[in-house]
Amino acid sequence: METLKDFPKSNLEQIEKNREKFREELMAEVENKLKHFADTHKFLVAMDERVEEKQVEYGDGWKTMSIRDLSLRVRQNYKEWLDSWRESEEVERRKLVDLANLCRFLWERLGE
Repeated sequence: METLKDFPKSNLEQIEKNREKFREELMAEVENKLKHFADTHKFLVAMDERVEEKQVEYGDGWKTMSIRDLSLRVRQNYKEWLDSWRESEEVERRKLVDLANLCRFLWERLGE
């Protein structure tokens, strides 16, 4: 039975290099996923904050609105978002969050 002492030193060095390369690649992948998660979390927080703002004005009307009307609202908000690029970046982002929320509401309703 072979032991580590029987392995040529060059093989052990290559194993260590491969292990270190794997570790570096794995850490890079983890860091990338964490950054993506942080960006997604920031967007979800913005969506929830916007829903809270809109609920004061509109309540939970999306829950009783017909699927057809909700779909029309998605299309309408999409057009508004496309047109908002002429305005400020803040307006564009807010309209994008509104559109995302409408899509989320439609997703939830279609799943009922």
